[in-house]
This record gives sequence, structure tokens and C-alpha cells, in this order.
Amino acid sequence: MYCINKDPRLYCYILVLMIATLSTLCGCGDDVGKITTVETEDEIPPASIVNLEVADTSSTTATLVWTATGDDGWQGRAAEYDIRYSTSPITDSLWFDAWFCLGEPKPKPAGSIDTFAVTKLKPATDYYFAIRVLDEAGNTSEASNVVSQMTTPHNYVTWERICDLDASDTPDLSMRPDGSLLMGGENNYVNYDAYGNLLRSGNCAFVDRSQEIHQIYGLSDGTAMAVIEDSPYWLIARVDKTGNPIWITPIELLGLSLMECFIEDPSGGFMGTGIAILDTDSTDYYYSFVTKFDEDGQFDWVKPMEDSTDNTRYYPVCIDAIPGGGFYVLDRELQLIRLDS
Repeated sequence: MYCINKDPRLYCYILVLMIATLSTLCGCGDDVGKITTVETEDEIPPASIVNLEVADTSSTTATLVWTATGDDGWQGRAAEYDIRYSTSPITDSLWFDAWFCLGEPKPKPAGSIDTFAVTKLKPATDYYFAIRVLDEAGNTSEASNVVSQMTTPHNYVTWERICDLDASDTPDLSMRPDGSLLMGGENNYVNYDAYGNLLRSGNCAFVDRSQEIHQIYGLSDGTAMAVIEDSPYWLIARVDKTGNPIWITPIELLGLSLMECFIEDPSGGFMGTGIAILDTDSTDYYYSFVTKFDEDGQFDWVKPMEDSTDNTRYYPVCIDAIPGGGFYVLDRELQLIRLDS
């Protein structure tokens, strides 16, 4: 081995100089021999989405689909999406005026297909949609292409059925508390469940061809009340779930009477309102009334409805109970009358 200088002090000097120089270059200060890693700042934003589409719409939802971009341009996997929607076109200057979405999906790897459903939209309304992509360093892409789509009109029809009633019938409809439906017309009685399945249909056992069911009302216990148009007196009947009568009572109140409507009285029994026709020597006289009858169809009382202050005669068409007591009556002239209990 050949050496330039065999003096040991020279070798020590060279070694110290090398260590000092290495420490300075690594930024280690006095921590001689410590290795550090210098990280470079991420300044590359994700690429913008270029193929945003509305894949499907309903009356309240729009489903978006697009191809995911990356963390750095089209490389890697981005951190999150900022999805916006508005009823007016979305631009860079109006970005923060658009509504933001919650619950956006985490981006998939670049090149994958992502999708998201924007909900709680209004029916039959034009909406605009756009997306920005963010990486972990907070870099944000440019806005995607803006797409627009109108939501569909609200579909109020859940199901429909052709009711098993005669074409000449003028049916009345009532819904029971369990959601099942009752229909009556002429001498027919039809019962559907809440899903439109026919439970019963056919001629009523208590109504002949000369009579017509004027009104039908489903009760909380599954039975029903029916007002039957007859001559000379109208009838009120309570029927069971199969349409068979429990009792039938003529409405002989203040003369020849017709019952326009009735309800269950929260305190028990039923309340009804209607018109009585009083036959005088010269002409028929129409008189409105309100009445209460019990569970067995026996009338407790009947009272005329007339405003004594101006002799106003009402023509009641609807009655409803007031929580805490009393009743509201609506007449044909859209006057609302409050009655005590």
C-alpha cells in the first residue's frame, strides 16, 4: 500500500474535516451522524372531472356518475369531493352560492367510476350540478363540467283500481283508521285494504235496488256507518266488516230529514248534521240541524242550527270534533260554525 504521508496526525485531520463537512450538508448541527429526510411540498392539484353525467332522476333525487381523477393530476387517489347543486348555472364566481352536499363518497382510485345521489330536491325543477376534487394537501381541482337536469313531476299515484260499482253509482269514500277503504254507491258496498287489495265487494245485505248509499264512514273498531237514501225517511245503519247490518235506524228528525255527514264523538256515540224538510201548507221549509246518537243508533237529542241574531239558515255539509270539546260545522256557503259540546 502506498501512502502520501505516513504521519497519523494528517489522517486524523482529514477525518475530522470530512465529518464536519457532512454535518453541515445534512443540516444536523451538532447531531453528528443523524440522517434527516427533506420533504418537498405537494403543489400538484387533482385533475378536474370532465365527464360528469346525471344517470337517473326521480321527483326528489338526481343520481350523478363520473370518472374519478387522481391525487396529482390523474395519478394516485384524491382525498375528497366537493359536490354542488343549484337551480341556476354554476360558475367559478358563484361556486359558494350553490348548495353543498353532505355524505359525498371518498374518491376511488383514478380511472374508477364514482356515483352519488343528490336527495331532497323539488319535483319538476331544473337543477345544475358540478364537482371539485381535493387532495390531502388541500389542492383543489378546477370545477367539473356542469350538467343540468329537471327532476320528474311527483307521482301521487301509488296504486289504482277499477272499483266494482255500477256505472250509474255516485259513490262515497271513507278511510278506516287502519288505512283500509270503504266505498258505497246505490246498493253496493266495496272494501279495499291499504294496498288496493279487494277485501269485499257485492250487494249490501240491507239495501235494495230502490235505495242508495249516500255516505259511508269507517269507524275505529272496523265497523262502518252508512247513510242510506230512502223514501219517505232516510236511514242510518251500522254495518260490520262484511257489510252486514248491526242496526238500522230511520232518520225521523224534524220531519223528512237527510244526514249530510257524521263523525265519532270523542265522548262516545256519534254526531251528525244535515237538513230537515218541513212540509208546510204553502211550501217545503228547509231546516238545518245537528244531532247526537248513541252506539245503538238511538238519538239522544237534535237541535236546529239557525243564527237567531240575523235569522241565517245554514246548509251544513261537514262536521268535525274539536280537541277538548265542541265541534266545527262547515256549510255549503263555506261558513265555518263552531258549536259547543
